[in-house]
Amino acid sequence: IFCLLNDPKDANILWVGTNGGLSRFDAAAGRFQSFRNDPKDPRSLSADRVRTIDEDREGRLWIATFGGGLDVLPKGSDGFDRIRHDAKNPRGLADDFVHSVREDQSGRLWVATRNGLQLREPDGSFSTYRSDPADPHSLGDSDVLSLFEDRGGVLWFGTRAGGAARFNPRTWAFGHVRPEPADPRGLAHGYVTSFSEGPRGHLWIGTMGGGLHELDRATGVMRHYGRGDLGLSDDRVMA
Repeated sequence: IFCLLNDPKDANILWVGTNGGLSRFDAAAGRFQSFRNDPKDPRSLSADRVRTIDEDREGRLWIATFGGGLDVLPKGSDGFDRIRHDAKNPRGLADDFVHSVREDQSGRLWVATRNGLQLREPDGSFSTYRSDPADPHSLGDSDVLSLFEDRGGVLWFGTRAGGAARFNPRTWAFGHVRPEPADPRGLAHGYVTSFSEGPRGHLWIGTMGGGLHELDRATGVMRHYGRGDLGLSDDRVMA
């Protein structure tokens, strides 16, 4: 199981994303309904490896698949609309391997792919943000794995090798938390898998191989928790 989503409008409904498709659990009825790819059905799930599920303010489900692009399940429908990568369309989906999808507080849809971070525009096209060695304000890596929005509306993006990026929608500028393995107060690994926000406003950052980090955004001080520290069982933090 890669992801879970409780239906915000029906507490009895739980969506489950797995390597074998998408499932809808109805707690009141006590049963699952499964959705899988059917090569003969163009309205079926585009790929069975589901990585993230999010519901937008219109009640549509957005499903990030690994290999099948982005799927959209309209409210009340059992058929999926597919958004696939088209090499001839520079304003389309950047890659069919989609790690994550999230709607922010302003209703903007963000998509994390192996080939860049994307923002879906009102006309359905995508703006793409990638790593550019000539631009210090660009992403640290184009393979974007995770998306998170904190209580203040700042967006955080985790990459495979470039650490974390923060995006302030008020200024439309990227900032960075780059990997600094030699610094005990820095990010121990560039592979950032997950984020969470604590009650004090501290940001927790999970890495694949570098353990867990607690960032005090008021001071910029970061504390690292590695394997064996306070009982952390492994440095590979997934969620």
